[in-house]
Amino acid sequence: MPLKIQKSDSIKEMIFPKGLDLDRPKRPRTVFSDEQLIKLENVFRKTQYVVGKERHRLSKLLGLTDQQVKVWFQNRRTKLRKGKSRESIEVNLLKLSEAERLVCPLLREQQSWSVMIFVHKSVMSAPWSRLKVTLFLI
Repeated sequence: MPLKIQKSDSIKEMIFPKGLDLDRPKRPRTVFSDEQLIKLENVFRKTQYVVGKERHRLSKLLGLTDQQVKVWFQNRRTKLRKGKSRESIEVNLLKLSEAERLVCPLLREQQSWSVMIFVHKSVMSAPWSRLKVTLFLI
């Protein structure tokens, strides 16, 4: 049955839940000073999780809120995981045979890593005209 749109419905109300406050202005992005970033990175090297009194002490030392320190550590852990994932892809690329590397130039050239090509080993012996490549957009 087709969706009936009433005149009182706005596009925003149909797409987004009513609980979202989309009219509220976004909070400005926190810009960390070089000194703050150096201290945060040094602490992160020692421990990837800072909670409770330690987070409160660090936030006061840096002139930040507890929430800003918490979010910085969350974002930094995410950055670390993504970096490890990319390193794993690069290591696997180095293990590819020359024939496989010829099929995968797009992967090596993509700076955004948004396109990945996977070549199944069983098709590598097939003639190039019949080679099947699966393309995943991520």
